[in-house]
Amino acid sequence: MMPETAAEMAAGTEAPRVRLKPILLPAEHGSWSLLAEPILLGLLIRFSPAGLLVAASSVFAFLAYRPLRIALADSRRARSVPRTRVAWTWGLGLAGVAAGMIAASVWFGGP
Repeated sequence: MMPETAAEMAAGTEAPRVRLKPILLPAEHGSWSLLAEPILLGLLIRFSPAGLLVAASSVFAFLAYRPLRIALADSRRARSVPRTRVAWTWGLGLAGVAAGMIAASVWFGGP
């Protein structure tokens, strides 16, 4: 692996790699069905663009939960490891996308 910054080249060290899968994806396989079944049922009963946006936002909120939980746990322990920054970045990004989709669903469907 090549050093990515000039400081790493001078120090002769490399930035630690952070695996995204354990940060982003839930370990429980059953949680996906608990998320998908009500969403699919709701969309099958009454499909709408606003409903599709609410469904997509719930998927993004579901994906944001684990990284935010990891980041908050590291912050409570006053621990800052490379995964903490990655968890904050992905968690807040996914939560922001979910919030944007909720706002768009209100715009499409009305209050």
